[in-house]
Amino acid sequence: MQSLDKSGNDFNPQLSFNAESGMLRMSGKSIPLDSDQILAEITTWLEAYSKDPKDETKLEIDLSFLNGKSL
Repeated sequence: MQSLDKSGNDFNPQLSFNAESGMLRMSGKSIPLDSDQILAEITTWLEAYSKDPKDETKLEIDLSFLNGKSL
């Protein structure tokens, strides 16, 4: 399974979801202009990962801002 790596910007968080290590990182700001698209990518990746996860999965979230559309 491929990792999900997205560079962040002023509106979208940086994503580094590594299927090999089980380390999922999200950082920056989450004020997406198209929240449906980014959430669909994350959801699709997580659904695929959940079929064969690592024994231990770590989730690290370091967001300086999160708006309601991100939820």
